[in-house]
Amino acid sequence: MPSPGDHVLSRLFRENLAPEVSREPCEAHADDARLEAALNDLLAAARSTWPAFTVADETFLPYVASRLPGTPDALDAPDGASIIDALAEMRASDLYLACACAHGDDRAIAIFDAEYLGPIFPLPRHLAAISADVRQLASMKLFVREGSEPPKIADYSGRGDLASWTSVVTLRIGLSLLRGTKREVPLDDTALLELGATGDAEVAQLKKRYSKEFADAFHHALGLLAPRDRNLLRQHYVDALTMEQIGRIYRVHRITIVRWVDKAREKLALETRRHIETRLGISRGELESIMRLVRSQMDVSLRTYLR
Repeated sequence: MPSPGDHVLSRLFRENLAPEVSREPCEAHADDARLEAALNDLLAAARSTWPAFTVADETFLPYVASRLPGTPDALDAPDGASIIDALAEMRASDLYLACACAHGDDRAIAIFDAEYLGPIFPLPRHLAAISADVRQLASMKLFVREGSEPPKIADYSGRGDLASWTSVVTLRIGLSLLRGTKREVPLDDTALLELGATGDAEVAQLKKRYSKEFADAFHHALGLLAPRDRNLLRQHYVDALTMEQIGRIYRVHRITIVRWVDKAREKLALETRRHIETRLGISRGELESIMRLVRSQMDVSLRTYLR
């Protein structure tokens, strides 16, 4: 059990400061007691705001430390006073919620969806027609990792209002989606991978050369999915059920369904890749080009093969 003089929180916090923010540690920081008290207050305030979930000190304090202003000018006081000032200016409770969401806490995500994302909808008139699509896409980008990339919610720094930040991010997603829909061309759902790399001669040639292998690999990968994953994809892409409707079927929150669907898609892409790599023995460059095409046309392929 650490004693009060061990300054466990301040030590954990300092260890995770950016190099340009941290200072060479002394044997005993004169300001560590003040920093310890400030961190205790920060944790207490955040946890009293969000009692429904808990983020461990070992998770939250490094998260906060990595989001302090990173310029020497911003934190130049040798006694650490500027660090304490910077902490006081951060929206600790908002950052605590964002941290929990970034680490996949379902209770935190449900709270965020109800209190921050939900109130944004319906969108302004020029985006109202695609509100449902924007909400689904915003949920995926905010809460679901893309490969090795953290979810978008991890971009929130705690140096501004979380509600305003969420609104800006969502509207940008809406505008981006609106621009994309204006460029859409009607697709023939009976063809696998019909679009993807317009103007890319290499990928076009690969598609022409290996079209049967693409279809076989995708069909094989679908057969390897767990029954629930196939059902989820069929309900969403073929039956056109919304995430909320599927959530009611499984008695879980819509964000959980968003994450389940995204994981099912990732499994499908991974198994497709493995099958193509094993059967074709092509170069890594060709394989990556094929997988970009597969991913870009997955929605069309799912509607075709799950019917």
